[in-house]
Amino acid sequence: MKNVFGLCALSLLLVACPAPETDANDAGSNGAADTGMADTGVVADAGEAPVDDAGEAPAADAGPAVTNACTNDSDMAGVQATYANDASAADIASACGLQCFQAMGMGLTNECVVECMRTGTNSDISDACMGCFGGSVVCTVANCALACAADPSSAACGACRCGDNPASVNCVDVYSTCSGIPATGQCP
Repeated sequence: MKNVFGLCALSLLLVACPAPETDANDAGSNGAADTGMADTGVVADAGEAPVDDAGEAPAADAGPAVTNACTNDSDMAGVQATYANDASAADIASACGLQCFQAMGMGLTNECVVECMRTGTNSDISDACMGCFGGSVVCTVANCALACAADPSSAACGACRCGDNPASVNCVDVYSTCSGIPATGQCP
């Protein structure tokens, strides 16, 4: 969360301070010196893009084109199993999502969640199936980070994940469509 606020503060600072004027003839001779500030502005702007395109990014990373990825017997058994500390696969996905978010902020990836889940589930679930959990996590971060960061089990987070967010993206459906398994605690 600190990364998000820091990025916002940096973006505001960059917007408030005009870039130094450069002469068009200087671009070739002092390229590194002249482009340093411009490159910093581009990096800050790139950090904001997932927020602006929140509905777009999860679909690309979640792989909604994949369907029924968890309906085979092996994955069904893994999804229904109980792991260390009586954790379900969904519990592990949530914990992995928080861990990846703390490490990567808004740049969280499906791959991070899958790698973490692989350890937590003793590799009992295929990567394709775990990718469905990861897709839901990525969707949640992109669309509901503020509502879910403090308490992923809160009613506000649940409502946001069910589509009560500015992009009206239902992150629970991302999992259900990909996995072929209805999510527990489905949206009303």
